[in-house]
Amino acid sequence: TASGEESIPNFVFTYDSVSIELPLQAEVVLGPKIELEELKGKAAPGKESSLELILVNRGDEPAHELKMQARPSPPFLMVENGNEQPKIAPEESASLSLTVFADENLTSGYYALPGRVSYRDGQGGEKRSQDLTLMVFVGEEASSSWLYLGAAGLALLLLAGGFLGLKRLMSGRRRIRIIRS
Repeated sequence: TASGEESIPNFVFTYDSVSIELPLQAEVVLGPKIELEELKGKAAPGKESSLELILVNRGDEPAHELKMQARPSPPFLMVENGNEQPKIAPEESASLSLTVFADENLTSGYYALPGRVSYRDGQGGEKRSQDLTLMVFVGEEASSSWLYLGAAGLALLLLAGGFLGLKRLMSGRRRIRIIRS
């Protein structure tokens, strides 16, 4: 509002807070989200070994042309990636194969094998990729024969101890009978 003289007017401003709500329906799409569910197999030092990766899609769209590209890094001297390119629907899994060759002078343990998972998403076929590091156990096959020998030895020891205890118990009863008679 304006007041006062024309040459020197006075202005008064009044503000009101006005808002309007417009409901908007929006669907949020995250796309595929690939995770390692399980790694089957282990590597033997100095030998070629096969591994099986079970990958699962935790996203809300399918992943097409799924590939794993593992890169050789010490102690893995060679890596052959499988040729599979499966499609994984949301909450489903698929298996991929890898062949690795580990250094022969390793101590048993877990070693990191870096790689990259690539796929095309369900909408528009956009190519995506993410890093994935596998923890691979490298070690010799443990022989279980020593377990059987240990169990057999323990059984013999218990049997001998039981026999000697029973013999001593029986000889003690005879003395009691002899003294009483």
